[in-house]
Amino acid sequence: MSEDKEVICGASIHEFPKKQKPRTGEFWTYLQEYAPDALLFDGPEGYAFDSAIIGIASRIGMTPVVAYDEERLIGALVEEGWDPIDAIEWVEINTKGSYLGENTPIIINFHEESPYAHKEGWWK
Repeated sequence: MSEDKEVICGASIHEFPKKQKPRTGEFWTYLQEYAPDALLFDGPEGYAFDSAIIGIASRIGMTPVVAYDEERLIGALVEEGWDPIDAIEWVEINTKGSYLGENTPIIINFHEESPYAHKEGWWK
């Protein structure tokens, strides 16, 4: 990735947006070890989308990828002052509409109606 380009989405864990500090901590260390080629959605507000990460997804025959919660992606932009409709549109077009190769993160649309969503120990 070019040094002079501002990353909006598709930053790897090794290539950080110029204006941001490197991501550090237990999760980022684990991600570097488990999925070193994982790509990230940074969003238009820098690290706004880090708060929407819910884990790492594994797929048969493919490398692990970062998993995001769709509602949290939208919420992250709203927390940055975006109008909710504009946030939904931005996520739909610029994030869900992005394909960055086999390491593209996945977006999970959590459904409260799932019969398993409210079981003890559920993450949300």
